[in-house]
Amino acid sequence: MGTTGPSSCVDAVVDLSGPTDFTKAAGYPLFESSGAAYLGCPDGLDSCTAEQLKQASPLPYISSARRLPAFLIGHGDADDQIPIGHLEGLRQQWGPVEDRR
Repeated sequence: MGTTGPSSCVDAVVDLSGPTDFTKAAGYPLFESSGAAYLGCPDGLDSCTAEQLKQASPLPYISSARRLPAFLIGHGDADDQIPIGHLEGLRQQWGPVEDRR
């Protein structure tokens, strides 16, 4: 009964300036164009449905998880491609975390 092979649970995540919310790409051309290409929206992210953007964004899955793996997150506060707000969204899921600047 159940899984008899290796677990499919994620044990650890390394996030280096990764986007966490595809609905917050406005004003960041590289993020908009690469996100649109990733999602298959030829006319930009504005042509994607709200459901497509939500399903592609990891943040909703993290916020609904019962158990989170260990995260190592690196994100520069001067990043002009992926807004620092994406990191802040992740940090809000856990409350206080260690911040080494």
